[in-house]
Amino acid sequence: MPDLAAAARAEGTLTVYSSINEQEGLPLWKMFEDAAGVKVNYVRSSDSIIISRVAIENRARQRSWDLAVTTTVNRLPAEVLLQFDPPQAPVLIPQARDPNRRWYGVYANYNTPAYL
Repeated sequence: MPDLAAAARAEGTLTVYSSINEQEGLPLWKMFEDAAGVKVNYVRSSDSIIISRVAIENRARQRSWDLAVTTTVNRLPAEVLLQFDPPQAPVLIPQARDPNRRWYGVYANYNTPAYL
């Protein structure tokens, strides 16, 4: 999404609130930095803390995050979420899409053998 990437580069950093553990999250954000040329400020916390922090920032009108990656994104207040249509939206199942285009859900499950 070239227009979105250009705006992010102009802003300088992308602040991500996420409940993804560092071992999985940090390599993803590094790949994003390399591909998009945008520095990621990664703030890891639990889902409930992310919800609380977003609510507090919203009340104080001091939003400091750009992206929330959490399993509880559907519990964030609609007024803090922008409408967004990623290119993959049409192929997502209806349950993975907010009807108002404010969040999209993606689930990854990694199964690996525990033996050599």
